Amino acid sequence: MSTGQELKLKMDNNITTGQELKLKMDNSIPRAFQWVIASSASSALTIGERNKKMNMSPGAEWITVVCMPPVFIFGSACLANIVFSKSFWSGIPWWLPVIMLASVYQAVVFLATGHITLFLPEAPFAAREALFNVGYKGIGLAVALTSCFSVLFNDQPWVLITWACLQSALIAAILAFWVCLVRAYGKQGATGTKS
Repeated sequence: MSTGQELKLKMDNNITTGQELKLKMDNSIPRAFQWVIASSASSALTIGERNKKMNMSPGAEWITVVCMPPVFIFGSACLANIVFSKSFWSGIPWWLPVIMLASVYQAVVFLATGHITLFLPEAPFAAREALFNVGYKGIGLAVALTSCFSVLFNDQPWVLITWACLQSALIAAILAFWVCLVRAYGKQGATGTKS
């Protein structure tokens, strides 16, 4: 497959007839990520086209990018402080990464979503939808709930260590998806030259 090829996927008839989603089909985006983007597509618009169509304010997105990640981190830090103040939990160190990595995951999803919305106008809007709907709404809520549940296994450190490793793998997957989008649709990826 040569660099610069595009995959055109016909959209469902319930969206708009004749719309096509264009994805770059080069080595910068793995097939698994292409499949996630294509399967969650509700429109064939790019992020820039959708922002113009919806009159999106970059200021509102900046506020989200700047304010939401610290809110998640602060919430987990407060929870960790409350839990640590109890003498029963203070001798068990493995619950702290579980609590903190749950908020780090959500913060990374919000940072990635905000970055691609602000700085990757040529990326398909389906990529942003996939990141937010799957990464935050789907997996993010489950990560937060199961992290709270796994802390109850304080007498079994292997459960907490395993869950912290799984959370780290989820964070790495979000970062990999984000890097693939930046490489494919960033200024260098879009023009093929260094900026």
